[in-house]
Amino acid sequence: MKTNYFLIINIRGKATAIYLDNDPRPYVDISEIDLQTMNYSREEIIEFAQQKISDLQKLPPDKLNLCDIYVLRVREDKKHKFYFKFYECIYKTSGISIAECAEERLNRIKYNLERQKGKPKVSIDVSSSPHFRHLVKTLLDGIIGDSKFLYSIIRRKSFLNDHFMDILRELSKPYNYHNMNYYNYVYPELQKELKSYKQLRGLFLEYKYFYKSLKRPEALDRYSSLYSSDVFSYNDYFYITKYNADNDPRKTFLWDHIDSNFPLLDDLKTISILEKVKREPFQNKELEKWYYFGGIEAIFMNMDTNEIYSCSKEDLLRAGIISDNEYLEYLYKKYENRQRPLR
Repeated sequence: MKTNYFLIINIRGKATAIYLDNDPRPYVDISEIDLQTMNYSREEIIEFAQQKISDLQKLPPDKLNLCDIYVLRVREDKKHKFYFKFYECIYKTSGISIAECAEERLNRIKYNLERQKGKPKVSIDVSSSPHFRHLVKTLLDGIIGDSKFLYSIIRRKSFLNDHFMDILRELSKPYNYHNMNYYNYVYPELQKELKSYKQLRGLFLEYKYFYKSLKRPEALDRYSSLYSSDVFSYNDYFYITKYNADNDPRKTFLWDHIDSNFPLLDDLKTISILEKVKREPFQNKELEKWYYFGGIEAIFMNMDTNEIYSCSKEDLLRAGIISDNEYLEYLYKKYENRQRPLR
């Protein structure tokens, strides 16, 4: 099953993948995203996203905090059905850091992806990181040293797995809290679970939320939002629901619906239309010849004006003779003419 990770900013149910390194490709792992987001505050990431997303630019300053930012794991099966899982972000914060353990995991994952044929995979647990034991001790001492912290994890639907939570529930019982053999049984069991980076980051976030280093985000409806199409590995850029992506194995959704939805084109769809037209070959071979010989100047020097303007609007766009806006106006008029009833 193919797995990708994305950093998502969701504005009123419209979710866009953003790339803090300006490299528009899926992230190989959550640790790769963490190593970027932990260099920024939440506000700095919103400021970065404002340069890319027009919907964010339209929001008044007092509404910017309503944006939902999270990590999305997308798994695609052989039938091109998609499975989502959501994770909260780790932002820049003072005090203990998980960066070294994130680097340990990412290095191991990259080794597995790039290893030579025949070489065995390595474990992706993070216990080999020199900072692992200190970080784990700080987090687990927080649990045993402050029962309020322990109860705050149990009271919520935590990021931690069932086995970890079962141990914490046993530990939380008044008699056990004072009498369980913590350092001989509980501590080693919890430490073993925390070798998994995702478990470690879950407890790390709980710690940061409890001690007010990070603000716990409000739960929103992420599952049914519109997502930018790169999340589903489309070559064209537009917004689509998970349901529609699940039912579009040939990835023709945009072009199947473009005529009926033309008046509702958003920025990503517009860019996609223009890029697709410009990528396609010229229909008029003479226009193509002079375009590649010397651009617009060569076309006007060697072709009659009537010949030029009798070419398709697509060819005129490819050659730069008409602008993006002129081509979009042409498409809109074409759409309007189709909608007019015959008399």
